[in-house]
Amino acid sequence: MKEDEEKLPLGSVVRLQEGSHEFMIVQRLVLLPFDNETRLIDYGGCMFPEGVIGGNLVYFNHEDIDQVQFVGCKTKKEYMYDDLMKEYAANHGIKHITRDEICEMKNREKVIK
Repeated sequence: MKEDEEKLPLGSVVRLQEGSHEFMIVQRLVLLPFDNETRLIDYGGCMFPEGVIGGNLVYFNHEDIDQVQFVGCKTKKEYMYDDLMKEYAANHGIKHITRDEICEMKNREKVIK
């Protein structure tokens, strides 16, 4: 997510580019391990309306969103959390991870199993 982009709050429902399914945002500014370093992705979402099934989430960045179907609730704490996470990532040199990199990581895990 670019610094000037307005992030979507928890509970927002989106459709990703080239996708037919909707996802509800259940995580924001998520830290993920990737190639021996910690990386940041904007959102973690579950299928909507199904919810979290078997602990499976889909990770994506703001630019991966094609349509916003519903915007969740924004509170003062949400804005504070957003600022804290951005500051933490900047202070620790944490870079964004792309959806392509996550797919690459998942493919490697399948080969290892």
